[in-house]
Amino acid sequence: MKIDFNDTESLFIKHELPPLYPSECADVGAAVGRAVHGRKVGVGYGCDCESRANALALMAGLSQSGVSVWDMGEVFESQLSFFVPFASLGAGVFVNSKEKKVKMFGEDGLTVSGAVRKRLDEAFDNRMISCQDYGRIFPMASLDVLYREELVKQAPYGVSAECVVYSSDKRIQSILRDILPQSTDDALVLRVNRFGTSLSAYTKQTGVVPFVKLVAICGMYELKNGRDISVPFDAPQFLDDLAIFFGRKAYRYLAAPSDGSDNLARRLAARQFWSRDALFTAVKLMSVLSEYEITFEELYAQLPEFYISRTVVDLDIPIDFINEFKKIEEYLQSVPKKMSYLESARAIKKWIEDKNTDKTPSKASKDTEEKYLGNALANIRQLVIKPYTNLEPEKQKKYIEEHPELAEIIEIIDWVDENCIPTNLRNIRKIKEWMQDNKTTKPPSAEAKEGSEERTLGKALHSIRERWIKKYNQLETEEQRKSFEEKHPEILEIIETVN
Repeated sequence: MKIDFNDTESLFIKHELPPLYPSECADVGAAVGRAVHGRKVGVGYGCDCESRANALALMAGLSQSGVSVWDMGEVFESQLSFFVPFASLGAGVFVNSKEKKVKMFGEDGLTVSGAVRKRLDEAFDNRMISCQDYGRIFPMASLDVLYREELVKQAPYGVSAECVVYSSDKRIQSILRDILPQSTDDALVLRVNRFGTSLSAYTKQTGVVPFVKLVAICGMYELKNGRDISVPFDAPQFLDDLAIFFGRKAYRYLAAPSDGSDNLARRLAARQFWSRDALFTAVKLMSVLSEYEITFEELYAQLPEFYISRTVVDLDIPIDFINEFKKIEEYLQSVPKKMSYLESARAIKKWIEDKNTDKTPSKASKDTEEKYLGNALANIRQLVIKPYTNLEPEKQKKYIEEHPELAEIIEIIDWVDENCIPTNLRNIRKIKEWMQDNKTTKPPSAEAKEGSEERTLGKALHSIRERWIKKYNQLETEEQRKSFEEKHPEILEIIETVN
């Protein structure tokens, strides 16, 4: 039996040669029981006979060490990670004979601390275990319903956005398809791995979006809503800057802490399941899309650019796997790279100058470049300009010193605002000017003489009333109106002029 303490995600106990043996699993259970100092331990296992047999042996070892055991039954990995902090267990152990591994979670459902790993070493060195006081084994498979209930709570306002969910584990696929409205097409595809620990999203426009970026989107949503977040130590750095913008904090917990330096981060992360459980991430993502009433592409465009550093090692991979990876690599190389805020701002200005137009690039354009720049402009206004303008003057000055590129971004956006006026706002100003020139309080009529300026302006006014003012007035909540105003800041001047 080999214990691998170098895994960055959690503790894995792996067998060097298949399969896992019940006798050795019993030893593992006894060692875990001694390492957790008598606290309750939850045990879950894969849905195959071999995993169940090994899990029963492991539970026997735990019972022999004197601890109470919660038999969670057939679960997937992320479910057990959820149950450990939810039920205040001392640890969790997941048995998967097909993968030839036994995986252990700490009391917060996260990675195991250095202290516990040391006690496990000592427990294996000394296998003399007392048989006087056996712990009880409690069947707890019915707790599955609590997992589903907590998933639903991730969408307090319900989910209206549609997607298609796939997973090689039919239990995972069934749970999510029961909760999330399923689309008839593949406009947005969510894929969950068989452990429930990783999620990817795919649309034709964004391509494949990995789990780390989906977690970053959820973290950004939490910060915007005034809540601190706790993420792994290697989570994207921009979350820290974003937290400062919103007056919150992004805590980080270590993979294998040797002391209690990250206790606060771990306590918070223990309840933020969306940061590590792919099912929770999926429900939260679809909840955000439904709440904001936007597409996944629009939400993804709000995510600041960041890069992921990876280490490449030589592996003995079958040729069919290599060919499949090559196809993916070729596709990813064909997808345009996202630009930084400054690069986007410069590209927006250049686009306006090259087109010799007084219009800003549109997010609804069918042209790929214009649509990208339109989303980038909205992103800059929302995530850069707005948070900066909300800072106090002294903090603004300090932030400019720390981020000198912001000065050029602001200068470019000011130039855009001076040279580009939205079509509706430009028309409403022409209408106001026409009424002043004609010294009348009566607005221009769409039924005026064919080809006249009044008829043109009258039609524009009719369109503004039907497509903008009416839509705005039909919004029911203050939050909806505020969101509309953020997307279309010209609406307030339009309404004031019309009224």
